Amino acid sequence: MRVVVETFGDDPRAVGMPRGRLGRSRRRLVRAAVVGLAAGAVWGVAARVWMRLITTETPSFSWSGSAFIVGLAAAFGVLVGVAAQARREGRSPWWLLVAVPALLLFAGPGMLFAPAFVVGGVALRVALGAEGTVAGPWSPRRVVGLLGTAVALFVVPVITWRADRLNEVTMLSAPTHVQLSELLLMPLLGLWLAWHGRSLWWGVKPAAPTPPPITPRMGSC
Repeated sequence: MRVVVETFGDDPRAVGMPRGRLGRSRRRLVRAAVVGLAAGAVWGVAARVWMRLITTETPSFSWSGSAFIVGLAAAFGVLVGVAAQARREGRSPWWLLVAVPALLLFAGPGMLFAPAFVVGGVALRVALGAEGTVAGPWSPRRVVGLLGTAVALFVVPVITWRADRLNEVTMLSAPTHVQLSELLLMPLLGLWLAWHGRSLWWGVKPAAPTPPPITPRMGSC
């Protein structure tokens, strides 16, 4: 009588990740998509309110335009959320391609928020470090990262505020709500972008693959 050893090495789910862990990973991706959808929609509404507040002329907003912005922001939240979750789990960098269509959010006027998303996201990642790491509250890395995040969040709003604070024709100052929206609300919108995409830039080190399960099976001689 001989013993036949049967492995599941040809099953990619068994080679890189146990089935239970694979299922939990998929659930986390779905949860990241749902959370990203809701958070992105809320961001889109806040961005639309910000646009209305900084407008000094007669507004010409439409429901269709507002719905497009909210929908685009919701799609951004889904795509970036899924890609960031995949990177947090140590998946392949190819998962970054999922977030590429989300860059449409920065087309046109949205380009004002691109530095907050890219530079702010990288700086925030440097400040916080990788998942599972512990750093002192005032370590050089954290201080540099926080300073970089602040610069990325406030440079564009300050430039915009300086350009809009004084009407060159009437020589009158811009309304207070316009100035506060540019100096306070715009950095908050940028902070959400930086926080949501902070895990895109590099993921955690993948865990060592689990050896494939071995199932002994009795065979005939």
